[in-house]
Amino acid sequence: MRALHRTILVLFFLFAAACELDEGKRCDEGQVFEDGFCVAGEEDDTAGENPYADSGIDGLGEPCTTDAACAGTEALYCAVVPGAAAGNCAIRDCNPDDDQCPLDLICCDFPPDGLTAGVPDLCIPPAEYDSYDALGMCDG
Repeated sequence: MRALHRTILVLFFLFAAACELDEGKRCDEGQVFEDGFCVAGEEDDTAGENPYADSGIDGLGEPCTTDAACAGTEALYCAVVPGAAAGNCAIRDCNPDDDQCPLDLICCDFPPDGLTAGVPDLCIPPAEYDSYDALGMCDG
């Protein structure tokens, strides 16, 4: 009889634990569940959001796969990193000499050869500019 009670008790706790995991309560407060483990941190509610949505510049930062998705906006060019399936609408044909990019964006004067052949000069975020510049991809 004790074995039956013990089995029922174990099954009850397993069921309760499974319900708790289903409701997203795998980790303590201030932790997130990543790759099967609870790690320190908070969930990123901004993942996938357009950081320029409230910039006042129509289309800037919107997701795209072709220039057609950006048509009719101020950010006419669909900037897609080579190898990526999608990118973001960007402001094209800036001039790096007169710093005409809005907000915190910097004009990257892409060289007309190599990997950047056909890419117009674009206003891009500073972190991207630094990465491209370090690779010699921003002439301006």
